[in-house]
Amino acid sequence: MSNHKSQEVKFGTLQNIKNYGIHGDGTTVKEAVDDFNASYIDMKALHEKKDKEFVETEFDFKYDIASFLEHYSKIISLAGLERLTGVNPGQLSHYLTRHRKPSKKTAEKIQTKLHEFGKRINSFGICLINTLKNSECFASRSARSFFI
Repeated sequence: MSNHKSQEVKFGTLQNIKNYGIHGDGTTVKEAVDDFNASYIDMKALHEKKDKEFVETEFDFKYDIASFLEHYSKIISLAGLERLTGVNPGQLSHYLTRHRKPSKKTAEKIQTKLHEFGKRINSFGICLINTLKNSECFASRSARSFFI
């Protein structure tokens, strides 16, 4: 279970299930998810020890816009996110710093555009071309390779 000091915690997750609750937190998204998963394992062991019913479940972790931007702005610039989503980098910066919250419509637009980008990225493969006769292709799902 978590022993983080409250001023260190930046990310957290909480899930209530039929007869128990799970919580995870950390200074990074990975730490929060790892802490959550460890709490789940601990809760399962506790239920087994007490001979209580434990409801097995799977989890999907979701970001709020500010947490998403904080986590991924180290990889994708706000200017790059503007090109993907159409949302002004100044506005994205306000969301990142939590000075403003996006409307539901804007949040959905950001999510939709990022999902579309993810699908495009997932649809192509990479080829290492040593010579015209000798190439290795790593395609994600196509039977034919087209060189670009």
